[in-house]
Amino acid sequence: MAHLGVDIDGVIADFATPYVAYHNERYGTNYSLNDIYAHDLWVVFNLPLEEFIADIRRFFGSNHFYQIQPFPEVVPIVRSLAQEHQLCVVTSRFFEFLERTRSFIGHYFDGCFQAIHCTYSTDNSTYQHGTGKGDLCKRLGVDLLVDDCVANVHDAVQHGVQAVLVERPWNVRESLPALVERVPLEDLTSAIARTLSRNGNSFS
Repeated sequence: MAHLGVDIDGVIADFATPYVAYHNERYGTNYSLNDIYAHDLWVVFNLPLEEFIADIRRFFGSNHFYQIQPFPEVVPIVRSLAQEHQLCVVTSRFFEFLERTRSFIGHYFDGCFQAIHCTYSTDNSTYQHGTGKGDLCKRLGVDLLVDDCVANVHDAVQHGVQAVLVERPWNVRESLPALVERVPLEDLTSAIARTLSRNGNSFS
């Protein structure tokens, strides 16, 4: 049994669809999902980083948050992985929205995740503001990170944590570390098994 760290937004939850709708409503723009060419949304939407962070905070604190839904095919995948491995959430969400995040996970993935860890916080006594996922995963004893952000995958590998990247339009142009697979969600389970086996242990 391996310890897997799983991202939320862009991996198991469709954050982009409601956020783009929220952004268009707030700023009077007309973006679509096809316009998201990079994971750094402040670049896509041409916003200063600090304004974008404040905007994300507003989004998560609003009723728009409840429009976030799991990707249709992901629930059985997560339930299957939870039968074979220890799962925890490793998310860049703000710690202040932990309870909303916990409610989402409990509603759609009840019993699948043993813990939820937020890496972006100004008031979390456990993890420093902006703690990288690689460092966090290493300290938690996570064997493999599942993410949709190439930078997080590089960070994980640099900290000795294996990784699999879920393929999304915003990450297909970026190069990956050696032996890291970029796969569609439906191939995630097999990619995790292959990656773990490369380390000489299938954790079965």
